[in-house]
Amino acid sequence: MYLVSVETVKIKDFIFNTNKLKTIRGASFLLDYLNQVVVTDILKKNHVEDKDVLYIAAGNAKFYCKDKEVAKKIEIEIREAYNNFAPDSKLAISYIDAGNEKVWVAMDKLAKETNIVKNKGFSKINLDLPFIQRCDICCENPVEIKKENFNETLKNYVKNFEPYLEREKSKNNANEKLKTLNDRYKIESQIFDKDKISGICPSCFAKYIAANLIKEDFQEIGFYSDFKKEFKDEFKPVDSLEEYKLKKSFIGFMYSDGDSVGEFLKNAKENFQDEAKYKEFIKTFSVTLDKHTKGSLIEVLKELRGENKLDEHFGEFLIVGGDDVCAVFPGDIVMEVSTRFQERFNDKMKDYYKTCNFKKNGSNITSSGGVVIAKAKTPMYYLFDQSLTLQKNAKKKRYETYENKNVEFKNGFIDFAVIGSEGTVNIAEFRKRIKNLIQRPYSIEDIDSCKKINSLVQLIEDLKTSNFPKNKLRMYYDLKVEIEKNPNKSIENLFSLINTIVKLDSEQKELILSWIGKENLNNSQEDTLKNILNDIFDVIELYDFVGGSK
Repeated sequence: MYLVSVETVKIKDFIFNTNKLKTIRGASFLLDYLNQVVVTDILKKNHVEDKDVLYIAAGNAKFYCKDKEVAKKIEIEIREAYNNFAPDSKLAISYIDAGNEKVWVAMDKLAKETNIVKNKGFSKINLDLPFIQRCDICCENPVEIKKENFNETLKNYVKNFEPYLEREKSKNNANEKLKTLNDRYKIESQIFDKDKISGICPSCFAKYIAANLIKEDFQEIGFYSDFKKEFKDEFKPVDSLEEYKLKKSFIGFMYSDGDSVGEFLKNAKENFQDEAKYKEFIKTFSVTLDKHTKGSLIEVLKELRGENKLDEHFGEFLIVGGDDVCAVFPGDIVMEVSTRFQERFNDKMKDYYKTCNFKKNGSNITSSGGVVIAKAKTPMYYLFDQSLTLQKNAKKKRYETYENKNVEFKNGFIDFAVIGSEGTVNIAEFRKRIKNLIQRPYSIEDIDSCKKINSLVQLIEDLKTSNFPKNKLRMYYDLKVEIEKNPNKSIENLFSLINTIVKLDSEQKELILSWIGKENLNNSQEDTLKNILNDIFDVIELYDFVGGSK
């Protein structure tokens, strides 16, 4: 038996190579469709039995097949399908002779082989030639489709979906819908006239068609199918990300990812002697992980909708599946969505972990995330890159917090940044200059050594509710900055701080004393100001994006 791995890689490059919302939606749908429908059909056609499929989810698949010839045949068919449905998408396919190896040993060997395949990289067309016209949408690939050959290209592309549509015909007459695509949607004029585009590449063409046409006819693919079952007609999609802009044209971009998935699976195999039971465990685990990710997000959206914190547009769900959530929301709600989602997901996976009866504590799966609040016109790939940087910061903090510590359960972390309009800011370099003014990343749940994100959010909400003067917050920030530059002025600046507190009303005074800590002011040590208000920059930066518009 051969063990085969199929991984969709360079997902960011495929989904976010343009800022056009329709192509982003279409790209996300196509990857879901290929993974959930096409790969499954190819395996069935090649007589891969259900018991030999370890999992198919979140753009990845692992399965056993008869021999090397079958593995090669499946690879060719999968690559051809991806090229037909989603040109320019990237795959890493590898396989090994599993022989009589235990499944967990074979999976470790396959992972090494997959890394070798990934490290080989992917070829790229040289577009720096005078006779090559770049796509007007992504500006990365050569133009192959223009108005003159659009209808013929559309007709040929739709044929890719005919096998699926034939199965669905009795349910929704989808095949008849696709036969009259251009009449129903006037897609040609949408692309070439409205956007003043002269030519596009096959990749952007496929994404645009999927977003405008096919996605409507395939109601059981991807996160949107679960989402629409819950919210039905409440949801109204937007035409542009700028429709989510609030607070001086800012939007919120969140990217959450699961922690300790590899550690969890590594410890899981110690509980199994029977390979068949371990295979079944892996299969049900991937389904459970995906279910809890999507279910947690839907539950949170339902809560926020009930609290009138989300309007009918909800958000844009770019990647939701496996243990990933990548989505766009209004700037003043994205932190709450991300935090609540991570809390809910962590709780669900903690309960699941308890049912597994692991011998080793602390390998429970959590979610850590990065949140970017930025101008609506910031290129999407910059938002993804920055959120990924923040997510890695959160994961690093989680690792450092629990390194060499024996705990029953671990928690997730969250990092955030408001990056204005530049998009390309170097977050790490910027933070070096204000390292004693921020506490990021924050813990999602209570940990003695770390500050919880909800405590920061609650502080900001309380400040806004009490109408705390923003100019005083800025004064506190300036005092802290001055201490960084001139420590000798610590006691003088401390007196300046105390002087501002005297002039506050009783509610504001109690709030600020609670934040600073009365015991710190009573000590009146020269280094007092160094040790308080260490989250002042966090408060100021997030102030306008918490608790509505006060």
